[in-house]
Amino acid sequence: MSRARIEQLLESVDEASRWVWSVVRDITDDEYRWKPVPDAFTLRDAWPQPGEGPSTIEFKLAHLAGWKARYANFTFGDGTHSWQHVLAQDSLEKMLAYLKQAEEFFRGGVAALEDANLEDRRPTGWGKVSRLGSTVVHMIQHDVYHVGQIRTMRGLYQVMARR
Repeated sequence: MSRARIEQLLESVDEASRWVWSVVRDITDDEYRWKPVPDAFTLRDAWPQPGEGPSTIEFKLAHLAGWKARYANFTFGDGTHSWQHVLAQDSLEKMLAYLKQAEEFFRGGVAALEDANLEDRRPTGWGKVSRLGSTVVHMIQHDVYHVGQIRTMRGLYQVMARR
């Protein structure tokens, strides 16, 4: 069985994970809960979907971790992930541990595959069935997209904190 494509995807999964942790590993509680505007969405206000408008880093990190956990559970697990799992992460430390666990589960699922499995159709976390290869690529892109948002919000926080 061939694993060349799986190995390439694992390199990308690992790179995206490094980017995530480069942005969140030293985040402070103040940054995590900072509201860029008074009515910014927090985890408690608007989970799982905030609608239109700005949100906090807390919400972005919960979204990143929650969807990673959900995709991993539906794609490689028993499909029982609930949004209550995300809401139970009531501190920065718990959210970071939840993200780490979700990343490890997702990576383990990808690592167990052969190239031929990438064409398999598996459930996603939003009620659809998708090609496994597409789901893996989507999760890599999802990480990178939200890393950019969190990095930008941290930069804004740091500028505002100096004023």
